[in-house]
Amino acid sequence: MSKRNLKLYGVVGRAISCGTQVDQSTAELLEVDDLLDIGRECYEIRSMIEKDDMFMLNLCCVRKPDMNGSKNRIRIENLDHSRSQEVA
Repeated sequence: MSKRNLKLYGVVGRAISCGTQVDQSTAELLEVDDLLDIGRECYEIRSMIEKDDMFMLNLCCVRKPDMNGSKNRIRIENLDHSRSQEVA
């Protein structure tokens, strides 16, 4: 299965953008306003640009993600070694 690159802006504890890879099927699920779980933090996708094989995501930390109702929620286990992604 092919991988897509993600460049993430707004991740807590990171002064600059960071990158990771996800499966093509996971990348196709990403939409603005979806929730993205990265490690122990939850983020809302505020904006997204797709360019070639990369998605650039502008994220905003969500303090109480369970109060966001029925938004699609996608998990990335680890930014440095993301191997498994799942849709919650």
